[in-house]
Amino acid sequence: MIQIRNLHHQYKNSKSIIYPDFNLQTGEILVLKGDSGTGKSTLLYILAGILAPSSGNILINEHNLYAQTESQRDIFRSKNIGVIFQQLYLIPYLTVYQNIKLALDLAGNKVADEEIFEILKALHIQDFISNKASTLSHGMQQRVAIARAIINKPTWILADEPTSSLDDKNTESVCKLFQEINQKYKIGFIIASHDSRLKSYFPKQYILAS
Repeated sequence: MIQIRNLHHQYKNSKSIIYPDFNLQTGEILVLKGDSGTGKSTLLYILAGILAPSSGNILINEHNLYAQTESQRDIFRSKNIGVIFQQLYLIPYLTVYQNIKLALDLAGNKVADEEIFEILKALHIQDFISNKASTLSHGMQQRVAIARAIINKPTWILADEPTSSLDDKNTESVCKLFQEINQKYKIGFIIASHDSRLKSYFPKQYILAS
């Protein structure tokens, strides 16, 4: 479960972003909607344990996230939270396979190569498994980042505009993969997006007010 209480964040020389309290049950999928500046991406960074809020409490799987040290949060994130940011953070000189394998190694997990291949196949990039990340288009890199976030089967995946660079066919593939992963492994998703195409796949949406 994710619980947010009395949460707000303020960047220097900007207005405070105030988030409503809410609970999200394990295995649920929520799409965050809202105009630019309403704090969608900021909330994902806070939930990932990367950006400390100005005030408030976040409990994820009964862990008070910001009662932990930064190193403790890093360990917690590697085992419990998959992250897909707009800036993809792939290592350009590593292959698709190596980028995904690195995520497994950092979390101390082992997964059969066949499972990596099956996830890449679901995203239509299995033929590029040996290509360096730097040689791929942005849309392909985005799909590699999605595969990397999924491979450890975390409790939660936080995704920031995961379909922004994808056409209709690949958007459908990503959404169906999210649904399949959600149903098979009970992984919950919080997706920040402007993409109206997502509503038909994920009806539970929350609009952040400006």
